[in-house]
Amino acid sequence: MAKTHGKYGTRFYTVWRCMMARCHDPKHKSYKQYGAKGVKVCKKWRDVATFIRWCEKHNPPIGHRLERVELRKGYSPKNCTWITNHEQQKNKSNNVVCLYKNKKYIFIDLVKEVGAITPSLGYSRLARGWEPIKAATTPPIRRSNEHTNCR
Repeated sequence: MAKTHGKYGTRFYTVWRCMMARCHDPKHKSYKQYGAKGVKVCKKWRDVATFIRWCEKHNPPIGHRLERVELRKGYSPKNCTWITNHEQQKNKSNNVVCLYKNKKYIFIDLVKEVGAITPSLGYSRLARGWEPIKAATTPPIRRSNEHTNCR
């Protein structure tokens, strides 16, 4: 009879299943960014019960995500930690990184720091070809409503 872990459908089981798929299943949508680039899950963590015990021991707050410390290395107890979604977004390969006032920012953090525009306006400007610093720091044009008061 097969031994079961009793954790099917739980938070940590779901993390394990997704991690295994993107690293070891060529049909998974993210395999190109993980498994195809050599990112694998260590042998110890290929056993779901062992992985879940590690997760429970580290007791991450709800909303935290599993992250590799060194992105060139695979998933293993020595190379993983739990971080917030915001922290993880900073590690995405498609982030726009900019230097503003001698400080390095990812675009979204610069937009929030400056506070001149909304993130959606900032990304809209980038899509239209604006330079990141100009896109993040230029206040929106306030249009006059004079024409609406005509009689």
